[in-house]
Amino acid sequence: MPNFHYTNESIRNKQHPTTASCLSKMSNLFCFDLESNGCKWVPSVLSSSHHIIQIAVMHVASQQKFKTLVKLPSGILIPQESSNIHGIYDHDLEDSPYWKTAFYTLKKWVHEMTRGSSPVVFIAHNCHGFDELLLRKECLNSRRLIPSNWVFFDSLALLREMLPGRSA
Repeated sequence: MPNFHYTNESIRNKQHPTTASCLSKMSNLFCFDLESNGCKWVPSVLSSSHHIIQIAVMHVASQQKFKTLVKLPSGILIPQESSNIHGIYDHDLEDSPYWKTAFYTLKKWVHEMTRGSSPVVFIAHNCHGFDELLLRKECLNSRRLIPSNWVFFDSLALLREMLPGRSA
């Protein structure tokens, strides 16, 4: 995390760094979001029928994006209730890679963005309650390892801590 020193003079003259300039110095920071075929009928991300159908990641420093749809295993469909939320339908996945290929491509892209340096920080809203759990489940089921230098940060947990008593 960049260390910025503020003085009364710099604050008065508004010479403090912007959020964009701070974030651009964090070369290993990624924001990500996953979409799944889950819905209220599939209440747990750990269910055997709950799968990732889209990965979207942004490298904060460069603003470059990685996005792919992910083909579901044979016999698994997207419930209409889920499609109503994210707008992704079974036919959208027809030409998409399966999870193993999509994850391999993601790892390769992240490595290129970070030039192999550590740690790599992934941020998502409700990360620990959904995105990270689903990502780990998919990797475990497909015998893929999440690199040991990847760490996950939940912005929902931070907001709940900062704003107690308010819904985040």
